[in-house]
Amino acid sequence: MIDKVHMAMLNSFNIIILDYDWEEIVDGKYPYFAHNIAKRFPNITELKKILNYFTEQEDYRRCAALQRYIQEKEIM
Repeated sequence: MIDKVHMAMLNSFNIIILDYDWEEIVDGKYPYFAHNIAKRFPNITELKKILNYFTEQEDYRRCAALQRYIQEKEIM
């Protein structure tokens, strides 16, 4: 059985950081998201939720990428 929370976090990460096309994910096998895909950019609460998830998973590569993204967006 697929972990929907994990897939939602991965999909959101892939859209936010890796610039994946959300429409392809919606049409795919696991259309789950941890952020509101209808908005151009996720809000800080959504970003921190995703960051906390990857911190708990000890996926520090994704954590670093999310932290850089958050820092860049907070400057703007």
